[in-house]
Amino acid sequence: MRNVSLSVASAVNSERFRKILGLCEGAKEDKSGWSAFLRRLVDRGLKGVQLFISDACRGLIESAAEYLPEARWQRCMVHFGCAFQPSQRRNHDGKRALPNRG
Repeated sequence: MRNVSLSVASAVNSERFRKILGLCEGAKEDKSGWSAFLRRLVDRGLKGVQLFISDACRGLIESAAEYLPEARWQRCMVHFGCAFQPSQRRNHDGKRALPNRG
């Protein structure tokens, strides 16, 4: 078994339909990997992107600015919220467990 990342680009079009734009397996999530992924999407005709939503991955944000310069970036609220939430682990009976203090 090996660790890999799976990059997925999805969109909502003007008719409010969701579409998968691209899917790519990569060895790691760095700027070069994201740049290659976004370059392929642009080469296939991706244009008119207005908003780019992602986690705060620096390489992804930098690549998006390079390949989708007209798009504004917004941090995903799920990832943003997770950064501030304490452990939400639960015991076998469904009650919240206390965070492991080491």
